[in-house]
Amino acid sequence: MIDSAPSIETLRRPPRRFMLKGAALLALVVGLLVIAALRRALFPVGLAVVVAILALVFVESYDHLGPRTHFTPTELAQQEANAHKHPTTNNDATSANESSASEHLASLRAGIRTAVHHPFGLGIGNTGVTAVRTKVTVEAGESTYTELAVETGLVGGLMFIAWSLVLLARLRRVPWLAGAFAALLFVGLQTDVIGIPWIAVVVWALAGAEVSQESAGPATIP
Repeated sequence: MIDSAPSIETLRRPPRRFMLKGAALLALVVGLLVIAALRRALFPVGLAVVVAILALVFVESYDHLGPRTHFTPTELAQQEANAHKHPTTNNDATSANESSASEHLASLRAGIRTAVHHPFGLGIGNTGVTAVRTKVTVEAGESTYTELAVETGLVGGLMFIAWSLVLLARLRRVPWLAGAFAALLFVGLQTDVIGIPWIAVVVWALAGAEVSQESAGPATIP
């Protein structure tokens, strides 16, 4: 046995990321802080602190609350073999080596390298689920920003980031919408948010409706 490899008991624990995405919780905190800044109020800050504390308590206690999974001997042997290949990886949601976080960071770094090495882009359809479905090499995945940069080039990726930040600034008259949009942009670091239909339709539609009516007077969205 390799001492540094996760124990079989660890492998049997329910995967926290199945139930709760750490990035989603952080995004909620980010959104609340944006709302607090725009409203110049302490209450959203308090909510952000509560969310952070409850999230930490939940992920630390989930092993005792969540359902347990049972594996066949063959599956257990395969998991032990995988554990030996990645001895520093664990499923502690508060650890920098947590498996899901490590995968997202590795994907983000790989996408950035690809975008830098191909500054003019590789064309539409070479990243994310589109590439998987069409059975071509996935040049970048998960991060909205790296996917766009790899497909449309560095200029395209940077233009999307700049446009998003300008749009966020324009939403300051509607704090809750600005907070939601800020949370969305944060999640975009490790998720293809454009590929999630309800987000693309609801959040961007609301943002666009507010900005398009900005010159008409007071905020159109309460």
